[in-house]
Amino acid sequence: MNRITFQLAFITSILILLIVGFVSYHTLQDFSVNAQKIGYIQNIKNELVNLTDQPRNFSRQIQNAVVLNSPGDTTLITQLQTGIQRHNHKLDSLIGEDPSRKASFNELKALLEKHNIIALELMNLLAVENAFSERTREVLLTEEYLVDDIVTQMRRMREHENELLLTWSMEVNKSKLWAPVTLVSLVIIALSIICFLFINTFSLYRQNKKKAFDQSVKVEELNYEINERATLERLLKSIFESSQHGIIAFDALRDGNGSIENFVFKLINEEGSKVFNQDVRDLEGKKLLDIVPGTRDAGLFDAYRKVVETGVAYHKTLYYNYDDIDAWFDVSAVKNEDGLVVTFSDVTTNKRYEKKLIAKQEELKASNFELEQFAYIASHDLQEPLRKVRAFGDRLSALYSSELGERGKDYIVRMQNAASRMQILIDDLLEFSRVSRVERTFKNVDLNAVLLQALDNLEIEIKKKEAFFHTAELPHIWGDEIQLIQLLQNLISNALKYAKKDRKPEIIISVDAIEKPNLGVKAIYHKITISDNGIGFDPKYKEQIFDLFQRLHGRTEYSGTGIGLAICEKIVANHNGSIEAEGTPGQGASVTFYLPKV
Repeated sequence: MNRITFQLAFITSILILLIVGFVSYHTLQDFSVNAQKIGYIQNIKNELVNLTDQPRNFSRQIQNAVVLNSPGDTTLITQLQTGIQRHNHKLDSLIGEDPSRKASFNELKALLEKHNIIALELMNLLAVENAFSERTREVLLTEEYLVDDIVTQMRRMREHENELLLTWSMEVNKSKLWAPVTLVSLVIIALSIICFLFINTFSLYRQNKKKAFDQSVKVEELNYEINERATLERLLKSIFESSQHGIIAFDALRDGNGSIENFVFKLINEEGSKVFNQDVRDLEGKKLLDIVPGTRDAGLFDAYRKVVETGVAYHKTLYYNYDDIDAWFDVSAVKNEDGLVVTFSDVTTNKRYEKKLIAKQEELKASNFELEQFAYIASHDLQEPLRKVRAFGDRLSALYSSELGERGKDYIVRMQNAASRMQILIDDLLEFSRVSRVERTFKNVDLNAVLLQALDNLEIEIKKKEAFFHTAELPHIWGDEIQLIQLLQNLISNALKYAKKDRKPEIIISVDAIEKPNLGVKAIYHKITISDNGIGFDPKYKEQIFDLFQRLHGRTEYSGTGIGLAICEKIVANHNGSIEAEGTPGQGASVTFYLPKV
């Protein structure tokens, strides 16, 4: 519940409480007033009763005096007369000016005054005349009728008071009924309001406490953010001031049509000011074309204007030979509000080294080409003498075997084996040279077909070793089909060659697609892995096994020249890829090569 809702609910509760309190007060007030009215009516009735007895007693005293023919007890009669007058005055004070009783009381009052006159006359007559005189009997009869009228009038007045008493008694009973109801309601509503106020006050307290906590957390976060920004500003200022690159912030200067006509130096670091041979404070506020007008001829001014107008960043390495500046710069520019930030560095030295490096690379390329040419020519020219050595060895073994003896035969066999190894080495060298020299024909190649061709070439060895293959679906790549056949053939041949003697070879070929930016080009590459369960190798040799003529085993254990994996590395490099190997002694090895995805 929010504060406004709580205030409305509080005001509503107070109004309800006031209304119920007013009703309760009014009910109690009515009860008190009605009770007072009933008491007032009861007093009038009592006075009427008392007053009714007085004329009757007076009449009885007079009648006794007549019967006894005596003046009567004047003292008692006087007391009765005084009592009638007293009760009459008291009743008059009770009734006052009440219009509902005044007329009846006036009639009663008139009757009482007549009775008083008749009573005085009777007393005088009894004192001077015979009680049985004619005049006495007339007055006595008048007195009796008058007493009857007085009693009748009093009865009517009492009946009227009884009606009023009944009415006000009903009102009192009604007030008695509603008084506890209103009081209980008042108590219940008051307790409800108290509970409501307590619950909502507690709720508001918790909300305020939570808000205060949240605000404190936000304040802490804000302070932390302010501190972070202050730290970041100090860091950026430190980087800005200590950067080895020139950093300049420009504001665009526009003409009346809104077109950029110049740029104003807004901020510049020490490294940036060195190019202009001016102090930082001298440059700030100056116009770009006033300081270096050559930026327009060099194309930089238009490039900066395009950055501000399009928001597209600019980067270029360019040669600047204007305004007494002769250097190469690597320049970057990004939009900043209605201006831009330019970072640049002097790469003149790097350019010189780059030219030297390119020259060295050309020299190395020429040297490698000459070396490959020499290796090819040497390998090619060595084949003829080697064939003659092998031919003459065969003739010696066939024609003069019996004359040479056992030692001579052994020398012939050793010579022939050495010649055979030399032939294999020359063939491998020629193959390695051919991989580098032969012009490559690239096209879309299905590696599944390449794999089938390689397996077909190795069919005899596969059947001999009873090898088993697990092959994934291979991708299409852009490459030289002949070289790729040789690549897979060499790798599978190695897996077969270095199989364990007590276990049938199991070769797994798997494929995955990954992003491998360390190859020089950030692109998606096919990761192709050929794993086996052969003898494996020590991981410390995983780099050198791709070097030319590197062997991890003796010639008596496993045949080979140490050129096969070097050829594989050369083929993968020709396809802008890379190759690597992993091995565990006694458990197997895996060779993984990466080729760009088509």
